[in-house]
Amino acid sequence: MNGDVLTNLNYSELYEYHIKCNSSVTIGIYNKQYKVDLGVIETNGDGIIENYIEKPTHDYQVSIGVYVFDPFVLSLLKSNEYMDFPDLVCELLQKGARVTGYKFNGHWLDIGRHEDYVQATDIFQAKMGEFNLE
Repeated sequence: MNGDVLTNLNYSELYEYHIKCNSSVTIGIYNKQYKVDLGVIETNGDGIIENYIEKPTHDYQVSIGVYVFDPFVLSLLKSNEYMDFPDLVCELLQKGARVTGYKFNGHWLDIGRHEDYVQATDIFQAKMGEFNLE
């Protein structure tokens, strides 16, 4: 898992899902909305405006930075050679490996930016009992 996330994900349920799906890799996924804080203009190729959308919101499924790997995946990694996770997933897909997404609806926040860290601290303090600290 990535070290910059706050989540109350139940790792046992994630692992059981991975086994049930017979996956090579299972990626925790979360529905995230991204709001564009500006009016978005759509034009044709000649600069003629065809649509004006004020501050649209887009929905995406994003990786929560928590994964389960089948042991064979390690055989794809070469010693002393860097590989990004998306590149690994794409290689697995090209090889026909089964890659699944585990939909998670609980608390999740990427805390890689300072303002996200502040928000995560507030959430954690307010809802500490929901984070399975036992």
